[in-house]
Amino acid sequence: MSAENNAENTNSLGIHEGHSHVQSDAQCRAGLIYPLAIFLICAEKHSNFRIHEGYSANENDRWMRWFPKYDRPPGPPFGPAMKNGFRYYRAFEYPSVELDIKNRTANIQWKHR
Repeated sequence: MSAENNAENTNSLGIHEGHSHVQSDAQCRAGLIYPLAIFLICAEKHSNFRIHEGYSANENDRWMRWFPKYDRPPGPPFGPAMKNGFRYYRAFEYPSVELDIKNRTANIQWKHR
């Protein structure tokens, strides 16, 4: 990412908010995969996931949207996350999670109930 692009997505507090200009549900879903994967890799009993769209309640062009997937519990994990270099894997009753922290990519596959 260029410094110019980075400055464009930084608020007055210097916090990067590149996610704040998402225009569609598809872009929002894609933007949520990585943070949700991080949560699922690290989740323990009684953990909760909360995603928010930024630091200002006065702006209405943020990316926060509610998707039915948020209402689906992952079910119990089949064990702790497995690590291979910068890649992590974890399986739950319903999703399987792959996370690559070096490349900042993730994949979550949900099984049908």
